[in-house]
Amino acid sequence: MADPRIGRILVAGLHQAIEEELPARTDFYEHWLAGNGLRGKTIGMAPMLAVLSFLRAEGQPYDRVVDRAGRLVAQWYVDRVPTWRRTVARRLPVAIRARLALRGVNRLIRETYSGSSSRSRLARGRGSVTVTASLFCDVRTPSTSPLCRFYAGVARGLLDAYGVSSVAVVEQCRGVGDARCTVALALGRRHASDDEGSASE
Repeated sequence: MADPRIGRILVAGLHQAIEEELPARTDFYEHWLAGNGLRGKTIGMAPMLAVLSFLRAEGQPYDRVVDRAGRLVAQWYVDRVPTWRRTVARRLPVAIRARLALRGVNRLIRETYSGSSSRSRLARGRGSVTVTASLFCDVRTPSTSPLCRFYAGVARGLLDAYGVSSVAVVEQCRGVGDARCTVALALGRRHASDDEGSASE
């Protein structure tokens, strides 16, 4: 069985998020994200884990960086969709747009790290994204705070792209000792009556 692959879109997202949120530290992370750590079109597991470890050591900026990275990769994912499909999708009822967005979340999580899988659910204006084998939460010692804000950023970014306002909160995190990572989603109040059903990939 092939080793799990880290997607180039994740590397690029982290790189740009660091440039925006930690500009004074960009040169340090360049060594890992744009230098010796890269192999062809991706990055090795050891360099990526090192980057995440160093980011956690930054303290409060960690959440800003990974959340921004999540929103960036969500936008890049949407940018790959043909313009006509995006136009048609934004004319659909809110419930269908939300389902499409969450299906995209599942695909994108798998694309960023092939060792991860996810399931999303949506019912009555509330939803969730549950991730197994989160790359961000692979720590030896449990963290005191959630480490998977990246997935909240991805979910919020894709929902925004489909015109669905949302609030995303990390509810469970494997990095703090939970069995899995779960992001709870609350959609805009005006959409609550329309958002029923579920989406999974």
